[in-house]
Amino acid sequence: MINWKELSNEIRQTLPGIRLLEEEPLARHTSFRIGGPAAVFAQPSSAEELAALLRLLSEKNIRPRVLGAGTNVLAPDEGVRGLVVCLKDCLGGMERLDETHIRVMAGVTMARAAVNAANMGLTGMEFAHGIPGTVGGGVYMNAGAYGGEICQICESVEVMDLDGNLSRLSNAEMAFSYRHSALENRTGIVVSAVFALKRGNSEEIWAKM
Repeated sequence: MINWKELSNEIRQTLPGIRLLEEEPLARHTSFRIGGPAAVFAQPSSAEELAALLRLLSEKNIRPRVLGAGTNVLAPDEGVRGLVVCLKDCLGGMERLDETHIRVMAGVTMARAAVNAANMGLTGMEFAHGIPGTVGGGVYMNAGAYGGEICQICESVEVMDLDGNLSRLSNAEMAFSYRHSALENRTGIVVSAVFALKRGNSEEIWAKM
């Protein structure tokens, strides 16, 4: 049986900068405000810190639960006797790669990504403005609304496996379908996504949003 207190102490020694909570109520991290305590609740601040944490857990054969912004998540009342990795404040940021392509980190909310795209005069992501949750969750389940879906704009996805290794999947490899992607059939964490958008008129983009 795993001694979660000892594991917490070891993680703190290995990763002194990581935010780590014990017996943390999941109700504080879900939009429905329900859920009992997680034995250990980890909040890495960067992809590098996340990879280091995953490597440590992999060496101990511990498989973490992964939580993003906690929207539309039903956490159990009895809690989770395990380690939950929360990425809400991790994997943030967004960059413009060229005239029409942007790379968005998984921890960015869908709404913020849509606003940033609009500010750049890029169209194609307006539908995402009304979807709760993060880009990571949106990519994972091919989120969509108002006639648009992630699969229509997603060119590639960077994924981290539970050993901390990175790989890149193309749109075809993601095997998107209605509210589904290939990630639902494999283990891994979305780190970022590249979206292919189009130049547009800012006023029309904002009006549509």
